[in-house]
Amino acid sequence: LDEKKRLTDFAEAIRSKLNYFDELEN
Repeated sequence: LDEKKRLTDFAEAIRSKLNYFDELEN
């Protein structure tokens, strides 16, 4: 039911975390 939305939210969280670490390195 909500699994797809949970996966999407999870993916978004990971992507923003990766972007955050990317910003720290630059």
